Amino acid sequence: MMMERDFEKLLGEMKPSKEMLLLSADIFTDLWRAQREAAKQEVESIRRRNLSNCVHVSLKPAEALGLRQAGTQKSRPETRL
Repeated sequence: MMMERDFEKLLGEMKPSKEMLLLSADIFTDLWRAQREAAKQEVESIRRRNLSNCVHVSLKPAEALGLRQAGTQKSRPETRL
């Protein structure tokens, strides 16, 4: 326990130099930009993949389900009463 208190005291007394703070800020900024660029590329990749998976269907709902061929109309079955 004594060792931990001494270590905490030592940490509290440490003051980073201006150069160390600037270097830390530069490293953080570089990493932030790299991560942002990677995220942009991932978004673009997902967007391209989604667009390539889309199928444009210009059929009417009944035609899309195979209930009726384009340009033809099926009559309803006759019902006898």
